[in-house]
Amino acid sequence: MPALALDCSFAGLSLGLFPPSGAPAVFTSATPRSSDILHTQLLTLFEKSNQNPANLTHITLTLGPGSFTGCRIGLATAQAFQVVNPSIHIIGVATLQALACQIAAENPTNNQPISIVLDAAGNHLYHQAFSPSAQPLAPATCGLAAEILAAIPTTHLLAAPTSLLLPRQPGLTFSTINPLILHQMSQTPAHHLPLQPIYLKPLNYQTAANHA
Repeated sequence: MPALALDCSFAGLSLGLFPPSGAPAVFTSATPRSSDILHTQLLTLFEKSNQNPANLTHITLTLGPGSFTGCRIGLATAQAFQVVNPSIHIIGVATLQALACQIAAENPTNNQPISIVLDAAGNHLYHQAFSPSAQPLAPATCGLAAEILAAIPTTHLLAAPTSLLLPRQPGLTFSTINPLILHQMSQTPAHHLPLQPIYLKPLNYQTAANHA
């Protein structure tokens, strides 16, 4: 029985279809609004791998923080599969922790804490710090970019999307989440979260223009 991993919580789109044996079918794109092609690419993955969507055992998806629309599209898509087959198990994971796991896997010799930032629009950033092995050091936050960056210790390895321009040079950049990381997180219950999008923007959130 195949398993599906998907992320459309920030700039791009990541999909992975993992059959019980053989190589996975993967699609990733860093193009903005690539979640618009989510359903087309899902059909392509199932066709290429000769798998039936109704036979999925579980779906792992990111819940944010990130794009309000993207998070909801991802969750709605997973729930649509579950309507067809109620036995499909949906597993939600945090976008920032998925990125931390990816960075830890790609940089096994790193011994610095990892600070990940994502664009929250309006001159704001999402941020969370992790240990070198991707364990959270503090809860995720959202705040003004200048304040977030000033609070990140220089001893941390700063990681940010390739497309995000920052006054402080990140030590690492990324463009998408590797679906294999999401698939691996599905096997670790400690990573699993309630199935609701993660929204961190404060109730008094303002755009940069209104904040001035």
